[in-house]
Amino acid sequence: MAQAGQAKPRIIDTGVPNLDLVLGGGLQQHNSYIFAGGSGTGKSVLVQQVAFHRASLGERVLFVTGLDEPHHNLLEHFSTFRFADFKLVGPQIETVSMVPFLDRPVPEKINVLRKTVLNSRPKMVIIDGLRSFAAYTGGMEGLFEFLYGLTSWFAVEGITLLLTKTVDPDEPQDNPEFGLTDGVIALQRKLVDGHTVRCLWVRKMRGQKALEGLHPFAIDANGIMLWPRLQATFQLEDRPVSPERAPFGLPALDAMLGGGLPEATTTLVAGETGAGKTMLALAFLAGGAGRNEPGLWLGFRETRSQLLAMAAPLGGDLGGQAQFITMAPMELDPDRLGWLVQHKVAEMGIKRLVLDGAELLANAFPNGRERSEFLTWLAQYLPQQGVTGLITQLAPRPAGAAGLADAALAPMAQNVIVLRQVHEQARLRRAIAVLKMAGPGYDATIRELTVDGHGLTVGEPLSAEGQPALEVWAPSREPA
Repeated sequence: MAQAGQAKPRIIDTGVPNLDLVLGGGLQQHNSYIFAGGSGTGKSVLVQQVAFHRASLGERVLFVTGLDEPHHNLLEHFSTFRFADFKLVGPQIETVSMVPFLDRPVPEKINVLRKTVLNSRPKMVIIDGLRSFAAYTGGMEGLFEFLYGLTSWFAVEGITLLLTKTVDPDEPQDNPEFGLTDGVIALQRKLVDGHTVRCLWVRKMRGQKALEGLHPFAIDANGIMLWPRLQATFQLEDRPVSPERAPFGLPALDAMLGGGLPEATTTLVAGETGAGKTMLALAFLAGGAGRNEPGLWLGFRETRSQLLAMAAPLGGDLGGQAQFITMAPMELDPDRLGWLVQHKVAEMGIKRLVLDGAELLANAFPNGRERSEFLTWLAQYLPQQGVTGLITQLAPRPAGAAGLADAALAPMAQNVIVLRQVHEQARLRRAIAVLKMAGPGYDATIRELTVDGHGLTVGEPLSAEGQPALEVWAPSREPA
């Protein structure tokens, strides 16, 4: 509840990574918030993390437990997380059990808490386990009296109140605490294809614009780490078109591209297995390394050592100028992956980024829609950050054509390069062609691409005579 006459309440940070962003800035001092969710969703961990963060800043915190979290279990629970600094327990964090007073009338419960608060003078009070209090308040009317007495008094005293309650926030039941508190944050835990998925969403937030939708999070020894939804944080903004090019450092290829890929654009490299997509992507990062441009590789097949061995013929200090992030394409979360990309781009000042194997995300993400949305976000995000991106995509060739199988990303990328394998008598030859590019000045001729122990070379034009596979290079319209 906002204090009368206070035009701009003080916002306090929670110390939980990215939670303040999701909440619309943080928590408002003297307001009340409830964290609701089923058993084991992470409610207690979250409020404990907030408590230790505020205590580390010099504020006093009063932690009140009921039957949901026995008092002796609370201290044991603290010890499992790195954020818990036990030197703060006592001087800054006071823990109180309300179990001896649960059977008292509601006014007496409030009076006990009032005296405790007056003695310790906290800036934040956390009541962990509101369900046990509700069981001893004599029904809905008593719970309403209990909560109203606390929230109204704490608001006047300038105390921020955090409550947790084990309840399904989606159940169609009357929860008076949802109406009395200033914010309702719901936590969920469910099984998706055999693995646990945790999500947080802001059901209600007075005076702040919280991010919409479900935001995934994880719990480990560091506590809770939250990843905001990519769709909730991304805004398409106008950016001046750069006249510069990002060359590969391979004269024939750069000439074919009109000097290189247009800077701050996204390129799709599509082709069959063995057509040279990964090698072309490595050459792109190597070209950046030769210009001292930091690069980032995001891949799902080869390890860093394997990739550096493949790139050795290309020359340059690829290992020193580029960072390689490789992960198994299993049980990945698009928002978590997107946040990793954003963090690395900002931290390292990335100028070139490669995502190798976009097709592998189809099974790594829970559903195809998430894969499509992630690739669409990446194709738009990178140019806005001044990053030149290259995404490789397996595109098996339909019979009698050289079309693209991925119709979702091909129209989104500003540039599209197609790689194919063609037959010439008893041997295979690789072919490369530029299907589209941002701006004029590129060579659309189908040329031979050679990958050998000396690296990668673009050669002479390939004749289509007697080779029906080279006759069609337009994107197909089949769904991805």
